[in-house]
Amino acid sequence: MNDVERDSRRRDRQIARNEDARQTRSNIRLSVWAIIAAAVVILLGWLWMRQ
Repeated sequence: MNDVERDSRRRDRQIARNEDARQTRSNIRLSVWAIIAAAVVILLGWLWMRQ
C-alpha cells in the first residue's frame, strides 16, 4: 500500500469518527427535547385534571 492510500484511509477513519460523534450529539439533543416535550405534556395533563 502506498502513502497516498494510507493517507486516504487515515482521513476516511477520521471522517467516520467525526460523523459518529456528530450522530451521538444529535441523538442526545433529540432525546433531551423528547424528555422536555413529555414533561410539558404530563404537566399540562396534570393541571387540566386538577380543574
